[in-house]
Parts: sequence; C-alpha cells; structure tokens
Amino acid sequence: MSQRSLENFRRGTTAYNEGDWEAALAMMDPDVEVDLTRAAPDGETYRGYEGVKTFWRMLAGVFGALRVEPEEIIDGGDRLFARVRLRGTGQTSGALTEDVLYQVISLRGDRAIRLEFVRDRAEASSAVTSCPSRMSSRRRSVSMVAFSSSGARPYQRLRFVRRAI
Repeated sequence: MSQRSLENFRRGTTAYNEGDWEAALAMMDPDVEVDLTRAAPDGETYRGYEGVKTFWRMLAGVFGALRVEPEEIIDGGDRLFARVRLRGTGQTSGALTEDVLYQVISLRGDRAIRLEFVRDRAEASSAVTSCPSRMSSRRRSVSMVAFSSSGARPYQRLRFVRRAI
C-alpha cells in the first residue's frame, strides 16, 4: 500500500464522518462499486458516485450522522483489508448503535474502485492476503496499520514479511 493510498483512505473516512461527501468521493474512482451483499440480508451493490450517494442517503435516513472508525488496515497490494467500527443513533428510536464490519477495498492506483463490506473477518482478510497481483512465489510483504482514536499518534504502522507456503 502506498503512503498515498493510506492517506486517501484516512482523508475519505474523515471527510465522510464530517459530512463532506464530495471530498470522500474524490478518494474513490468514478466507477466505484460498493457491495453490501455479504454484509446484510437485503444488501445491494451501488455503482458510481450517484450510487454511493444513494447508499449514504439511506444510511443517513436510518442513523443520522453515522461515524466510521477504522481500527485496522492490512495491505494486500492492490487490495486493503479494513476493520471498521460503525457508530450511530437511530433516527426514529434515538437508540445508540454500534457494529463492526470488515471492508475489502480494491484499488485502482491510489483510489478505491470497489468496496466490499463483509461480516466475517476470515473471509475478508483471506480475500486480501490471497490476492496474487503483488505476491512473489517466494515471499509476500504485508503491512498493517492499527488506528487509535486517542493519544497523540493517530496510527502506528507495522511491517511484516511472511514466507509463502
């Protein structure tokens, strides 16, 4: 993952949380797809900027200001794995809600071209770590970024090298 990809992910998430949808969309490819079919029983796939805005309007109608808090990112070359915590308040009930989802983010250059939301960590991480596009037959490099919402350092970057089996 390039530093620019990580920065774009952070910028896009921050922009979304601040309600700046145009800035968040700028971190995505115009042909982006957001696939919710593995995260919700009635999940759909939204395409392009207008599709993403339709999805975000639906979320805002249910949760109001939904916050996305990245807790972990794993680099798989042209795919990222992200563990995100979602926090919101029901528009009708006023009930606080919290959930954890996993994202598989496919990149075109440094911009997201596809975001898949998945409930199962193993399924999401295997989609990233099995990605052959930037793996050599002898070794593969995996970078992990752990995020923290408190403290002076917003994130810490760790680098791992694993041998292929």
